[in-house]
Amino acid sequence: MAKGTNRAGVATGEPRRKRVPRARGLTGGLDSLTPEALATVARHLLSQRPELLGVAEAIAVELYSGPSIESVASDVLGVLTLLDIQDVETTDPLGGYVEHGEAACEALREHVSEFVDDMKRRMSAGLTEAGETICRGIVQGLWQATEHDDKWLLAWAPDFPADEAENVVEQFVRSARREERAAAGHRLMRHLDDEIPDWACRLQRAVERSLPRDRR
Repeated sequence: MAKGTNRAGVATGEPRRKRVPRARGLTGGLDSLTPEALATVARHLLSQRPELLGVAEAIAVELYSGPSIESVASDVLGVLTLLDIQDVETTDPLGGYVEHGEAACEALREHVSEFVDDMKRRMSAGLTEAGETICRGIVQGLWQATEHDDKWLLAWAPDFPADEAENVVEQFVRSARREERAAAGHRLMRHLDDEIPDWACRLQRAVERSLPRDRR
């Protein structure tokens, strides 16, 4: 792809993507522990390695403070409107051609996944309220992106915002503990019904798909 400058002044030929720090996943048996068990492990670790206390406190502040709904929505909207189709790779690793709409969806989803990973990280730590805040922010940012569907990558993927909003809601509910999923989904929809009524029905269906069959 020839290098140049697109309408937004972004250099083409080399994708420019805003990166949000991605949390490292837990390994071994830790990922199967409950938040209470993880807290016990953390206390034991800090008693053995007190020099890690400062790091642990910084992580705790980051997890518990968290961003606001508005800031998440603004960041999501920003990354969704950052790239033009010229900045997206439209060839696969084998040298084949990738249709523009497919390439656009893939690039947009990759950007949103950074926020979804943050949401799931907080949910895995038992911070359901913080996870819900990020979920609502992501969905609001996706909703705001529908006003920009005539330009940038969104012009090639007009259905992406609504489809991805369903995916995000599903992942939020599935990230909650099994016995808490119904309540988490209900609390989330109580807000989204008012905030984004045009998507309420499809987001409610996403919640229902996420629940164990005996809880639907």
